[in-house]
Amino acid sequence: MPETFDQPMDPDARQQIATLIATFASGDDVQRHDARRSLIQMEDKAVGALIVALRDKKTAVRWEAAKTLGGINSPVAVPALVEAMNDRDFGVRWLAAEALISLHKHGLAQILQALIENTDAMWLWESAHHVFKMLSDKGLADLLAPILDALDHAVLPEEISQAAHMVLERLLQEQQAASA
Repeated sequence: MPETFDQPMDPDARQQIATLIATFASGDDVQRHDARRSLIQMEDKAVGALIVALRDKKTAVRWEAAKTLGGINSPVAVPALVEAMNDRDFGVRWLAAEALISLHKHGLAQILQALIENTDAMWLWESAHHVFKMLSDKGLADLLAPILDALDHAVLPEEISQAAHMVLERLLQEQQAASA
């Protein structure tokens, strides 16, 4: 089982991860890139700290955290990435969406649930549209057509919520059929 943020970690590794994430606030592009690359190589060991960094007050730190999580591709990060799809910064939202696209179906249920629960979150809608459009182009068009149509044409937020609910039910049915 990969090490996650709630499991014990070597104090030196924890400090190394903290130092690398602190570099995200640096004005030096090369240092930030090198820190991101090092954290990606650490894979799941860095995910927990990166999830925390997604909530940092500094946009550059959130941006780098989202980009790094996209390079790691850990399903553990899905809830935080879905939350970041509603970040006040467009770049953070875009990178969170890109990270979720790279996880293919792993984040779909949580994105749909977020659309059901947040009927007035325009930034979330935009980010979700990007994820759904890209995944639709990657073979999920039949599943995602109703939510894409709602995001493109809905007049009322409730229409998006209803479409998300319908697609979520279908996704869960598909998952149950696949596991049976």
